[in-house]
Amino acid sequence: MYLIALFPARHYDIDNFPAIKEYLENAEWDNEIPRGHGKLVLEQTGKTHIVEGKKIKSRKPTSNKWFEIQDSIGYWDDFSKQKIVWADIATEPTFVLMNEHTFFNNTCYMITGAPTGLVDILNSKLVGWYFPKIATDIGNGGARYFKQFVELLQIPKTIENRNYTDQEVFDIYRLSEEEIGFIESQ
Repeated sequence: MYLIALFPARHYDIDNFPAIKEYLENAEWDNEIPRGHGKLVLEQTGKTHIVEGKKIKSRKPTSNKWFEIQDSIGYWDDFSKQKIVWADIATEPTFVLMNEHTFFNNTCYMITGAPTGLVDILNSKLVGWYFPKIATDIGNGGARYFKQFVELLQIPKTIENRNYTDQEVFDIYRLSEEEIGFIESQ
């Protein structure tokens, strides 16, 4: 029901959250870990422990506290903002504007602070035609919509907070009728 995300940047004192501390220490989140040994798994030392005959490996070494997430996520508050979100594998552009507080894993990416019209640009026929030419092809018409490929898209600075049609996108990029016809025939 809930995601426990204790970010190092927030400088939490775990003793202020006794129920969460007990839950993590007792390893209630994993039936394979002997009760009371959750801290060994969560410590960030990279060590291996033998507990009740079971091998327990802790997380990779970091300077974070045992109860914190491994990597410092300075952008944690961006999940609370309006954002454009997309999946990293798709057969066509699937960018969506999200207003609500939404968390997701590493199979999605996000852009915050962009004008809402950017969604229409990213989902346009033009980007749908162009993107597979710059991204990793996964076959069957699919592409990896990794952040580094999305960043290669040349987005005009004049995008506004409004909706754009495909024709308006073609006009923004000053495509000729021949170029538009070619893209639409693909």
